[in-house]
Amino acid sequence: MELTQSKRPWSALHLFLRVFLAATLTELGLFVFLVVFHAALPLTALAKGADLVGFLLGITSILTMSVSVVYVYLAYPTYRVPLLFMVLLTASTLFAHLYIINTPSLPDCRDASKGVNGCIMDESYYVPTAQNMLNGTQCGPTVPNCNTEHPFLSKALIAAGITVLGDNAPGWRIFNVLLGAFSLPLVFVLVLKISKSRKASYLSAALLGLDVMFFSNSSAALIDIPMVFFALLAFVIYFCQIRFWKLDQLTLSGIMLALAALSKETAIFLLATLATYHLVAGEGGRKLRFIGALEIVVVTAGGFILGLQMYDTLFARAAFPTFLDQIHYMLSYGASLIGPGWTYGNNIQITPLSWMTYYRPVTYYGTSVSVCTSGGNGSCVYYAGVAYYGVPNLIETWTTYIWIPIAALAIWGVFRPRPGGLKEFGFVDTSSRNLPGSTKLAILSLIWFSWNYFPYLALFAAGRVTYPFYFIPALPAVAIGASYFLTQKWVPRYAVVLYVAGAFVFFFVFFPDKAFLPVWLRALIGK
Repeated sequence: MELTQSKRPWSALHLFLRVFLAATLTELGLFVFLVVFHAALPLTALAKGADLVGFLLGITSILTMSVSVVYVYLAYPTYRVPLLFMVLLTASTLFAHLYIINTPSLPDCRDASKGVNGCIMDESYYVPTAQNMLNGTQCGPTVPNCNTEHPFLSKALIAAGITVLGDNAPGWRIFNVLLGAFSLPLVFVLVLKISKSRKASYLSAALLGLDVMFFSNSSAALIDIPMVFFALLAFVIYFCQIRFWKLDQLTLSGIMLALAALSKETAIFLLATLATYHLVAGEGGRKLRFIGALEIVVVTAGGFILGLQMYDTLFARAAFPTFLDQIHYMLSYGASLIGPGWTYGNNIQITPLSWMTYYRPVTYYGTSVSVCTSGGNGSCVYYAGVAYYGVPNLIETWTTYIWIPIAALAIWGVFRPRPGGLKEFGFVDTSSRNLPGSTKLAILSLIWFSWNYFPYLALFAAGRVTYPFYFIPALPAVAIGASYFLTQKWVPRYAVVLYVAGAFVFFFVFFPDKAFLPVWLRALIGK
């Protein structure tokens, strides 16, 4: 489905949009420059400059989003309903995040050795690292204060939030909140561009928004969500064939994937997703597809190396003279993570097999409340005061067992060898322009899920620790795959409604803070 612009000119509004967008991008680049160099060379002038530019960036970002929404609404009437849906979904998600952004807010999120008071899970590592970056603290030879087992960009975003909102819970978490919320419209655009199905687009965005683990990690100063956001941006650029200056969509996608890798190194599986898709179903013949996939990989690797070396030069010269030293440390650290990992109940281990079946939801951060009747002899009720859970939406996860076989059959129907001429030897033109949108969606979903799930089965078999949140990069594929299944012609509409309602109930039960509910209902839910 292509955009059909209204005949009425909106040139003035379009001009304002271009101006605001240019200002936002310029301020973003300047803001990053000031934050980074203030970290490397703390000066009052740089700090004040970063504060001012950060404030202006917030203003122009809001203006850019507002004007873009108005422009699309007026200039493209056929897209008004999808636009309003995404505005409502994104705004609701942002509101839910902002409702809990200051919880927990204890100031003691400084040192992992003190526990996790005031921190949501690994915030106890990443927040101090961000603070050290802002203070210009150099990494020592034993790297005790830099969290260099992961790249730096996610923690730099935490530092940027502290620069804008202060060294407090909202400052730590604001950028993750924004990137998590704005991942939903990216999924919507991606699915709409590939499948041309508004129904599949609505469902994909909504189901990702209802995933408990994605929401919980988006609510905290953790490192997986920026990786997913930049990867989604890369996929949107690739499928929408966005170009800038002399840079084609392959180069731009590689740059975004480099940012994803600089957020967390496991973005290599998201890189493999896009490169594999381009090899299998990209534009052009086999040779061109191979060259295109290689371009994505080379650009991503180049951007990752450049960014990592910049960080090492500014902050970690004593520990890592070159990027190769830090990569070696990352690999060594990862190899050292052996053992059962997270457990629950009677020492039941949570494994990648559990991700796709069941495990008791782990609590990133939690408090409990007990309410007893007067006199001490009455009954008591117990419920979670605040609790962030690390569990995917099992209704969506279990649907994977349905849509993967359906997607695989659809793909086999297109790619199977057929008799006649060279086709009997497998020389079938499978460039994306010859594939139906639903088939392309099936291909992407299957490749995406496979690259971001099955490697962890191999790591588990090799004795490595596999934490449940490693599943986060696969969650968009789970949502898109479920939508692919729900939009099959033979799935009745009432089943889709019941499915989404069930996903919402699951999400609501595990929503972190339900203080707006009466005590009796909270006690009944228990979570």
